[in-house]
Amino acid sequence: PTNTSEADMASVRAITGRFDEAIIVGDFEALAELYADDWIRMTEEAPAKIGQAAIREWLRLDAEQFEIDKEKVVRETQISGDWAYSWGDATGTLTARDGSETRPIDSKWISVSRRMEDGSWKVYRDIYNSNVPIQPPQG
Repeated sequence: PTNTSEADMASVRAITGRFDEAIIVGDFEALAELYADDWIRMTEEAPAKIGQAAIREWLRLDAEQFEIDKEKVVRETQISGDWAYSWGDATGTLTARDGSETRPIDSKWISVSRRMEDGSWKVYRDIYNSNVPIQPPQG
């Protein structure tokens, strides 16, 4: 369907900005609100995370371990009816809270969003992976 409005496009694209803002300050509730109840996130080197409880746990663990300074850039957004996708890049740093290391963030991502019954847009599925090679264990 071609019933996509500028407001829909702005709403879908705004998810990325709201994600960045919430992750930097560790606002798990604001982050969780961006995702559908039956959301699935697929990351490298780990099993898929499914549902609201999984997103809250994933975010809590990241926030406990790292200070996150990250910016996502949306390269493209397309909407068809009640479905949308966006893809882009993310850059920044993860700094261990104990000061032991700083890791670069240089990744790509794609996110599928769905219009909810109330007209809002939420992330339904997303996946990301790093452009930085995984370092083998030392020793």
